[in-house]
Amino acid sequence: MPTYVTESARRLPVYGAYDLVVAGGGPAGVAAAVSGARNGLKVLLLEQIGCLGGMSTGGLVPCLAPYSQGATAPLIRGIAGEILSRLKAAGGNGEPGVEQWPAIDAEKLKLIYDDLVNRAGVTTLFFTFVSAVLRERGRIRGLVIENKGGRQVVLGKAFVDATGDGDVAARSGVRFVKGDSKGRMMGVTLCFTVAGIDPDGYRRWLRKFPDNVGKNRFLREAVAAGRLPDWDDAEHRMIADIALQPGYRAYNYGHVFNVDGTNPDDLARAMMRGREIAHSFMALARRYIPGMKNAVLTATALLPGVRETRRIRGVDALDERLFRSGRITDDAIAVYDYPVDLHGSDKKAKTVLEEQPAGFLYGIPYRIMVPAGGPANLLVAGRCVSADRIGQSSVRTMPACFAMGEAAGVAARFAVRQGVPFGAVDPAALRQVLAKQGANIPSVR
Repeated sequence: MPTYVTESARRLPVYGAYDLVVAGGGPAGVAAAVSGARNGLKVLLLEQIGCLGGMSTGGLVPCLAPYSQGATAPLIRGIAGEILSRLKAAGGNGEPGVEQWPAIDAEKLKLIYDDLVNRAGVTTLFFTFVSAVLRERGRIRGLVIENKGGRQVVLGKAFVDATGDGDVAARSGVRFVKGDSKGRMMGVTLCFTVAGIDPDGYRRWLRKFPDNVGKNRFLREAVAAGRLPDWDDAEHRMIADIALQPGYRAYNYGHVFNVDGTNPDDLARAMMRGREIAHSFMALARRYIPGMKNAVLTATALLPGVRETRRIRGVDALDERLFRSGRITDDAIAVYDYPVDLHGSDKKAKTVLEEQPAGFLYGIPYRIMVPAGGPANLLVAGRCVSADRIGQSSVRTMPACFAMGEAAGVAARFAVRQGVPFGAVDPAALRQVLAKQGANIPSVR
C-alpha cells in the first residue's frame, strides 16, 4: 500500500467572501459570530454537526459551569449573560433553585442559538469541516471547506478559530503543545440523558450518596463485585448528575483514556467505549439504584467531551503564575474565578477540582488569543488558547469561552475596519466596546 497519493490540481468554487469567517459553532464560535455581526461585519459561521452550541448541545453536557464560582453576581456577562437569561426564560435551566450550575435543556438552547445568529444576520453552514488553509503573504486568504456541496473555498478578511482543537491554527502553521510533559491529555467523557426515573425513589439514593465521593465509592464497589465491566482504557466515574425535569436527568459520567481528540481513530474508540459505559451504567442502575427500575437511556451525545488537545503558542499565555496571581492585565477582556479543574489522564490519576480562597479572581487576557508568529488575521477563541494546563483547566469552561468569543468578534471589527493585524488591535478600545456591550470588564491591577 502506498504511503501517499497525489491529488490533481483543480479549480475550487468560491462559496462566498466575508469580513469574518468563524470556524466552529460552539460557545466561543457562536459568541464570536454574533458579536462580529452586531458590530457591522459580514459573518460566516462554520459548524461540523447539525446544530450550534458544541458541547452545550451536541455534547449533552448537563450544565453550564458557574458564571461565578464564589462571587455573588455573575462575572461572565455580555452575550454569555444574554444566553443564560434566555435559557432561564424558556424554562431550560433545570429544576428551580439551581443557580450556580444551571442545567441545560439542549433542545431549547439549540433554538436560542439559532435565533441569535439569525437575528444578527450571520450566515451559518452546518455539516462543514475546514480541510485546508490558503495563506498569502503572512495572512489567511481563505479556508477550504468540505460539505455536501463538495470542496469549496470561503474567502475572508479576518478569521477566528473556535474549533476547540485549534484546527485552523494548526493548518496555518501556528505552533502548539498538547497535554502534559508526556503528551497525556485529560480523560474524555461521553455524556448521556435518562428518562423514566421515579423522582422520589431517586431522592432516597441521593440522600444516601449526597456527593460524588460516595457515588464513586458505590461505582468502584460495583466494579469490584463484577456488576460493572472493568476496562484498561476507561473508568466509571460520576462527574455530574443533573435534573433537567422531574424524572429526566443528564449525566456527565465516565472517562475514556489515551484519547487524542485530533486523532480520528482515538475519537472512534472514545465514542464506542462511551456508549458502552452509558449502557453498562444503565444496566446497573435499573437493578441497584432506587427510582431507576423503569428508566431508559434516551440519548448519548453526538460529540465526545474532549477537555484538551492543542494549546497554541500565543503572544501571551495564561500560565499558572498569572492564573494564581489574580493579576488583571491591561488587555483583560473578562474576569473569572473558576478553579483548577484537571481530570485524570489514566485510571490511577486523580481528578483535581481545587477550592480557591475567598475573593479569588483572575483576568482573561486578549493576547492569549493572538497566535505568536501566526497569520496576522487569525485569532483563536475557546479551550485551545495559549495557556498551560493549569490555566487551560479553568478557562476551557463554557462561560469563559463565551467571553473570549465575544471579544474575538469585537477585535475583528477593529482589525477589518482599521486594516490592522489582530495583534495590533488596541486593548483599551477593545475593552471599551466590550463594556458597552454589557461585558464585565475588570479594572487593571
